[in-house]
Amino acid sequence: MNGFSIVHLNPCAPLQLTSEAAAELGLPPLIQNFHSLCPLEDLPLADEQPSVSLGIRTCVIKGVSMVDGAAYGLRRIDGRQVLPSPGLLKSAHETVQRWSCVANHPNAVGLRGVFASSEYGGVSSLYFVHDYHPGAVSLHFRHLQSQRPASEDELWSYLTQLAAVTRVAHSSGLAFRPECLIPSKVLLTSGGRLRVGSIGILDVLDGERVQNEDLTVLQRRDLLGVGKLILSLATVGCEMGVGPLDHCGLHYSVELVRLINSLMMASEGNHLSSWQHLAGALSERSLAALDSANMHNDALLHELAKEVENGRLLRLLVKLGLINERPGGNFSVSEVVLWCYRQLHCC
Repeated sequence: MNGFSIVHLNPCAPLQLTSEAAAELGLPPLIQNFHSLCPLEDLPLADEQPSVSLGIRTCVIKGVSMVDGAAYGLRRIDGRQVLPSPGLLKSAHETVQRWSCVANHPNAVGLRGVFASSEYGGVSSLYFVHDYHPGAVSLHFRHLQSQRPASEDELWSYLTQLAAVTRVAHSSGLAFRPECLIPSKVLLTSGGRLRVGSIGILDVLDGERVQNEDLTVLQRRDLLGVGKLILSLATVGCEMGVGPLDHCGLHYSVELVRLINSLMMASEGNHLSSWQHLAGALSERSLAALDSANMHNDALLHELAKEVENGRLLRLLVKLGLINERPGGNFSVSEVVLWCYRQLHCC
């Protein structure tokens, strides 16, 4: 299945390949301005099976930019299925600009650029450049593949983060599309941070069909996608013959089950059919998430202060060492300084 999204689609994949190993996989030394190429999924399998969400053959490769030296995830769209015509490239660049307001959001895998290249595979193909987050795994790998149901606290955290990034996208006149809100396309990074991946790709591939659809309908489908995502994580290991919501009722609070049920009916225009409604339903949980983030920030500042103090002491020791070991001159001054330091240290 070509389902895992950018950033460690395979957590056991190497971070870097030798030139010989890359050549065996058919990877060129360069793709456009990116070098040190490394596949983030099984390339032969990706070439045979289409992406579950995108419906076409794609593969994801890590590459290091020659422009800024940073690593990026390059999603290649098979040029045999989608020809990167000038019109499509223009539309893709416009899509990158539209999604720039979401690119730096803490709960999104930023879309940074797009280009066409024939250096890999010998066929001109479209590449989407996304941020690379080492060590991240998809929710599919974290919960579904490992058969580990999400706890209630995790589900509330996921909902709060998804609501945050949905707010920014929807208020900017954008829609993620449900295909980007499946477990294989949402990534989990350190500290329980969620990041929605593959954003903007379907806007380009679907083209005019998307432009002709009502934005309100698309955004309601996003909320439905959020509901389906949370429901899939909550029903891992669900017994045969037990309905998904019935299973949730046995293992989670009434409040959470009611919210999931409302999201599942969001496309019908119920009382939870916009990001504002979702944010209101999560207001108490959002405050708890804010408290947690502030406490984490305080802990980081505390650790930073300790490191700054360690650096100050190191600089002091280096200066004292220079005074103590200086050749020639009057050593009485250095002896006085060292005596003062010893007295201070003993206090």
